[in-house]
Formats: sequence, C-alpha cells, structure tokens
Amino acid sequence: MPFQNYLKLADAVSIVHCCWIVLMIVVPFAGVVAMFALGEPRFMTAALIPGWATVLGQIIWGGCPLTALERACRARGGQLSGQTSGSFICDRLKARWGIDVHPLAIALVTVLSTVASSLWCWTMFSF
Repeated sequence: MPFQNYLKLADAVSIVHCCWIVLMIVVPFAGVVAMFALGEPRFMTAALIPGWATVLGQIIWGGCPLTALERACRARGGQLSGQTSGSFICDRLKARWGIDVHPLAIALVTVLSTVASSLWCWTMFSF
C-alpha cells in the first residue's frame, strides 16, 4: 500500500509538469497580447519568467527536476519499466505516437526560444 502513494505522487508530478509546459507556451503569447493591447512592456518581461526558470533548471540539474522526481517516484512505486529518455515531452511523444525526439532537441528549442524572446523584448523596449 505505501508504494501506491509513490505512484499517486508521480501522477501528481506528471500533471504539474504538463501544466508547467502549457504555462510556458501560453504565457508568452498572453504577454505579447497584453503588451500590445495595454502598451505595457512589464507584461512581456513577466511572461519570460517560466522560460528562464526552465532554462536555469536545465542548467543547474542537468535536466528537468520534475522529470527526475516523477521517475524516482515511479521507480520507488515499482512502475518504471523500460528505458526512458529523461525528457517528459520526448517520453510522451514516443509513448503516444511513436515519435522519437532527442531530449537535447527539446532543451535546445526551449533555450533558443527563451533567449530569442528575451532579446526581442529587450530590443523593443530598450530604446
């Protein structure tokens, strides 16, 4: 029975992780819309926070800490089977649609989009 708690925790971490990814995708677009509609650059600056938090997490932990936590909980609960890539998105793409993406590609897209958004925001409002 105590192992079930680890599996429930792993499921909760997976849901939080999915919500975080949606947040990273939706918030910058909402920031751009609010910035142009209200003419306030602070909205875009705030919208970059999830992206930079993710980039820093990748650098500090060598990958996403949420993925590591979910895998540890599943392993402790006895549910981790097979080889996983260590990337939430890559594992879901492979499991659902058989698409094999290297985790470095996801990390690179995250870093490049965050840096590009930051540079765009900086050039728009630094003059």
